Amino acid sequence: MSIEALWSVEFASTAGLGRGVVVFESGGLFGGDPDYIYTGQYNLKSGGDGLRGEVEVTNYSGHMTSVFGPLKRFKLLIETSLPASDDIGTTLQAEGQLVGNPSAKIELNLTKRAHLP
Repeated sequence: MSIEALWSVEFASTAGLGRGVVVFESGGLFGGDPDYIYTGQYNLKSGGDGLRGEVEVTNYSGHMTSVFGPLKRFKLLIETSLPASDDIGTTLQAEGQLVGNPSAKIELNLTKRAHLP
C-alpha cells in the first residue's frame, strides 16, 4: 500500500471541525483548506505498517479559523496505521497533537482520492 496520493481530510478537535486536502509524496506532505496551508514531512514506522509526521499549519487568508482557535501558525505531530488497500476511496484514521501542547488533540479521517502520476 502506498501512502503517496492525493487525499481529502476531515479533522476535528474539541474546538472545532474542518476539511481540506493533502498530498503525500516522497516523504513530504503538502495541502490546505480555505484558510491554512499544510507543509511537512513524514516517515514510515519501522515495519512499514504506519507513519509519523510533523506538519506546519500556516494561515494565509487572514481568517484565523483553525480547529484550535485563532492561531496564525502551529505544528502538529501526527501518527497513523496504513490501510491494506491501495484503492481510490480507501480511508484511514490518524491522531495528532499540537507540538508543545500534547493535551490539544486532533483526529483526522483521510480518504484516498487519486494516485500520483
